Amino acid sequence: MNERRVGYLSMKRDDQGIYIENIQLSPFLHGRGMGTEILEQLLKRYDREVIRLTTFSDNPARCLYERLGFIITAREEGILQMARILR
Repeated sequence: MNERRVGYLSMKRDDQGIYIENIQLSPFLHGRGMGTEILEQLLKRYDREVIRLTTFSDNPARCLYERLGFIITAREEGILQMARILR
């Protein structure tokens, strides 16, 4: 069996909900919908909780986060705090 790592996801639950500490995909998977699929599954699983993350303002994944409903909650020197807020 040929196994190789394709990415990394680290998250934690705290008193504010779910915090995505780190999400990374191998470059060969960029643009193939894998990040979208992972985040959609995460949003579905934790649909009753606030989900937060931190990213750089120039990170191309920012468009994905916004498309999935994350909004900017704080901004400081090129670093964005984002959250998917419950409706």
